Amino acid sequence: MPTTYSINIGQLIEATRKPDIFSVLKDLPDNTKKLISPRDVRDAFLSVWANSTIKLTTPGNYSTSEYIGVDSGNPDNRDIKSKILLGKRSVGNLDVMNPTLLNSDTDIFFYNTKSDTTTQSSTKIGFLSGTNKNLFPYAPYIESQSVTGSRVDFNINNPSIGGGAISIYSNTGRVSINGIVFPTLSESAGSASNGRILRYYGTYPNGYLKWDESITTLTNIGTPGITTSIYGENVLVNNYPIEFWNDDLVPVTIGGVTQGSSFPKDSFTAGGFTTPGTGQNWPMTEVIRKVLYPYIEPTLQLSVSNLATGTTYAENGYNATFSLVYSITSYARVADEYVSHFALRNSSNTIFEGSSFSVIPGTTLNSTFTYATNSNTSFKLVASTIPGVTNSVSHPFGFTFSSATASISFINPIFCGFHPSVITNTLGLLNLFSNSKKKILPYPGASNSVVFSATGSGYFYFAYPSSFTTNVVRVKDPNGFIIHDTTLGTSSAFGNTFSTISSPIPYSGLYRLWRITLPTAYSGSGEFEFIF
Repeated sequence: MPTTYSINIGQLIEATRKPDIFSVLKDLPDNTKKLISPRDVRDAFLSVWANSTIKLTTPGNYSTSEYIGVDSGNPDNRDIKSKILLGKRSVGNLDVMNPTLLNSDTDIFFYNTKSDTTTQSSTKIGFLSGTNKNLFPYAPYIESQSVTGSRVDFNINNPSIGGGAISIYSNTGRVSINGIVFPTLSESAGSASNGRILRYYGTYPNGYLKWDESITTLTNIGTPGITTSIYGENVLVNNYPIEFWNDDLVPVTIGGVTQGSSFPKDSFTAGGFTTPGTGQNWPMTEVIRKVLYPYIEPTLQLSVSNLATGTTYAENGYNATFSLVYSITSYARVADEYVSHFALRNSSNTIFEGSSFSVIPGTTLNSTFTYATNSNTSFKLVASTIPGVTNSVSHPFGFTFSSATASISFINPIFCGFHPSVITNTLGLLNLFSNSKKKILPYPGASNSVVFSATGSGYFYFAYPSSFTTNVVRVKDPNGFIIHDTTLGTSSAFGNTFSTISSPIPYSGLYRLWRITLPTAYSGSGEFEFIF
């Protein structure tokens, strides 16, 4: 219960401090009978004033200097010797203060004034200064913060957008943080200078920090089995930098360093090249690694040929067997770059597949696969370094790499031979084809030729698909004499005796048929040359 006391004893303005507000109210009933005396009013005023603990007061009874402080108002005992709480007194229906806090050795407690419906995890006390109100939201503050309900952090913050500092200052003494003792202000003023460092002297907790030279006299640096890191703007070993940069262009490709590249200043990160100025200079170990360990994709090669003709062409209407020769050269540096699966595919399906291929870099896997078909087909060799890729997944979605496409084409042959009569229809053309020599060749191109050995008697014929873009312009006999030239007209051995006839089954389209003007015979071993 608060102490009661009287002031101005024996004077007309004597007044008594009541023990509580209820005592004041009892002395001030409704004044219907004119029973309230001036003394009652003075007592009430004194009691209210005394209950206002923080008030305008003076250091002593006779001092005229005023201040705002904690004052009981009792002239004989003005001290308030009780715990003080600044903040709200309860959260919900629970008081903040409790016997544990009241019996502790803490004198003044701070707590937040937030609504009970918001988080109670932080109590902040901010410090305003200056006249720029725009900076007040960024004022420095101290904070007590409850973290995950298991601990309380104490934070000193200065969120000033102008880069405000936090200074811990002692004019003559030392500052200690976590038991680490820093130099005094006078020691720093006399010893701190460019290039000096704070070095710990003694043994914790009895040691201290002292300004010292950064020169080391150690003959051995680091511990075996433990990484030793050395940092600096420019680290030198025997006066040579261990980091590299050069804007000059590399004249030729060396390993993974390509022709025309360079090593600009501050262009390295852990992932390799980056935008100059955003990384660091190149460590020499990384330069050597880039030279010696370039990433090289596996090389895939594929070729195809008709086993009967040795070309990529086959005769329309007939099955043909082709040889597919493929090779895979691996340059894998690590297991992740091994070829995990490869396959030969035609236009729509996998026709052969192989399993993992992991070898010494530069080793080649060579093999041959035969394939029979009667239609135009394109092939590709695909490979993957992704484990688990199957032949059901097509390049580029599942397979990592693909060779150039190799194709086969089915075409109408070229024919040359003798026939006893003049051919005017498809049936006669079929009879000629059945008794003539043929070559499975595409259009040879202008000024190029096709040669045939042909023996027999009757009319000499030369037949080729009408899809060829030019006609025969010249024919040489086995002795090299020109027996046909388009410039000779009717004087030519073939004259203008050519016709276009529908091709017989199994061929398609039209054939252009050239016939010698008069029956003849040839039994030699030479070759006729037909020039387009």
